[in-house]
Amino acid sequence: ADAESNVRERTTVGSLTTKEQEVLRYLVLGHTNAEIAGLCGVSLRTVEARRARVLQKLGVRTRAELVRIAQHQRDTNIERA
Repeated sequence: ADAESNVRERTTVGSLTTKEQEVLRYLVLGHTNAEIAGLCGVSLRTVEARRARVLQKLGVRTRAELVRIAQHQRDTNIERA
């Protein structure tokens, strides 16, 4: 399974849809799904679906992993600039 994980390329934050990036940004800032729904003007169910897609695309299972990846990619992008 590890070899399979290494072969499968993780999606980068930049390749998420705009709406998925918006949900990711609010998750990283510590907002709950319900708060994100209010901020984005969508239903809680929509936020839950977007969050699930973000987690799946980035290959993570927890918010902590999500934050770590987002911070790493942000730092990497800053270094390239």
